[in-house]
Amino acid sequence: MAFAAQSSRRGRTLLPWTPKDGQNRAMTSEIWGMSVQSVRCWAQRPENGECQMSAISAVLPLKAYGRRYIDDPGRCHILLTSLATFAPDDMFEDIFVVVPARERAHAEALRRDWRSLPLVVIDEEEILPAFRDHPLTLNAGWYRQQLVKLCAANLSKTEFFITFDSDVILTKPIRVTDIVRDGKALLEPGDRAIHSRWWTGSGDILGVSVDLSAPGMAVTPAILSRTICRRLFQHLEDRSHQDWANLLLRRSLDNLLLKRARDNWSEYSLYYLFAEHDKVLFDYHFLPPSENAARLHCRSSVWTKAQFADWDPKHCFDRDTEGLFLIVQSSSTISFELICRRLNPHLPITRPVTVSLTHRLRSLWEDIRTVDGVFSWCARSMGASL
Repeated sequence: MAFAAQSSRRGRTLLPWTPKDGQNRAMTSEIWGMSVQSVRCWAQRPENGECQMSAISAVLPLKAYGRRYIDDPGRCHILLTSLATFAPDDMFEDIFVVVPARERAHAEALRRDWRSLPLVVIDEEEILPAFRDHPLTLNAGWYRQQLVKLCAANLSKTEFFITFDSDVILTKPIRVTDIVRDGKALLEPGDRAIHSRWWTGSGDILGVSVDLSAPGMAVTPAILSRTICRRLFQHLEDRSHQDWANLLLRRSLDNLLLKRARDNWSEYSLYYLFAEHDKVLFDYHFLPPSENAARLHCRSSVWTKAQFADWDPKHCFDRDTEGLFLIVQSSSTISFELICRRLNPHLPITRPVTVSLTHRLRSLWEDIRTVDGVFSWCARSMGASL
């Protein structure tokens, strides 16, 4: 379901948008909901002349409670601090913070605390009703946040939107023109072979062949085209005769308790392969033109706890280096406090977030309620033995 926004930039109210008879919920009409600037870009792109968009949208899937997510509120605080520090006030049309309904109060508090950012809080089941039929257990949370990112295409009023996780940090001043030029968005290249099963699994779902030696795209943060996403949704539904989100959630159950439980597909491999197959990828994206050109990812991100010991973020915050965002991987279990200490010379965190006893107790209850703690332990134990 798509939503139309009413009211001012701050504190939007989202109302359901109902498609006409026979019109897919992916909303194939390319100009619905566009801002004036986006319509101009759509009319000019790419062959009819240069177009520079003045704003971009963003999406942040967020979960605050549960043992896996206990540091995510603190990490989110770092992300929002970095956006407020380095992004101009008019850069984002909207930043959609998508949360489970029972955690909406936490997200609304964020919106009140960060009035300088156009945060729009959304209940995930309102935009993805398929979630109601798929419980939040095992790796479901990992897949759900991917669906939320794709589904932002049905929320965004701009052609392009950037995807965030709570472990992403903006490291230097940024403008829309740094990442969107002539109606095309910057794409961060990646190696398909690193997560080959994401690509082969996505190819199987899409019904396209996959060359693992060909270039791919990197993980979050990424910039996606809402037009490509909507075409992807239509393709999946035409091929499977079911709701695209339901299809992907069902496929996420493959290899449920195995080490490969996260290797069935990914949002970016689906997106890239479909756009490549549809021959529109470089109608909507451009690659960094040189080694020294601006790119989304800093080369000094942290993916494991071992990397953090000798990590110095100074390189990423150097304005003469090319990477705009760094990632301190949330699954690395590096504490929020340690990250803050390492970042403070470059990005002072003025209002540190501490995990209260109440938050810990509610997280424990969340694990019990969803059986998530038991299942995640089983997944790790079985995976380690394979």
